[in-house]
Amino acid sequence: MFLTIHYGSWMVCMFFTGVCNGVIWGFLYWHIENIGGTQLLIGLATTICHLSEVIMFFLVFIILKFLSPFTFMILGLLGFCVRFSIYATMSNPWLILPTEVSHLPEFGLFIQSTFVPVSHRNISELYRASCMVSTGD
Repeated sequence: MFLTIHYGSWMVCMFFTGVCNGVIWGFLYWHIENIGGTQLLIGLATTICHLSEVIMFFLVFIILKFLSPFTFMILGLLGFCVRFSIYATMSNPWLILPTEVSHLPEFGLFIQSTFVPVSHRNISELYRASCMVSTGD
């Protein structure tokens, strides 16, 4: 079952997203300090990032009724492209705050799209997985 093209491409996208999140969590705050950001700014960016995740994990059930998991995956990957482009061109460290709001659709949608094929659209299992991910993050 997991050796099909469908699941293989799904796993590649999940791996790519994991690498992108690792880069963000590992190097973003270092980058903010390098362009002149303060510890207060880093704390605000972290707070906005995590609050947007929690909000999205509860809104995803409404969005799931209108979009497919494939669309979630595409939107999440496009979100990473936009976010990394903004980080690369950013010179004012305070611009990180509106950029961190983009984490809302990007990671929240993507993480849920990874659980949908596993849960076979069983909303209770998807809700349980959402709660586990938001608690662990």
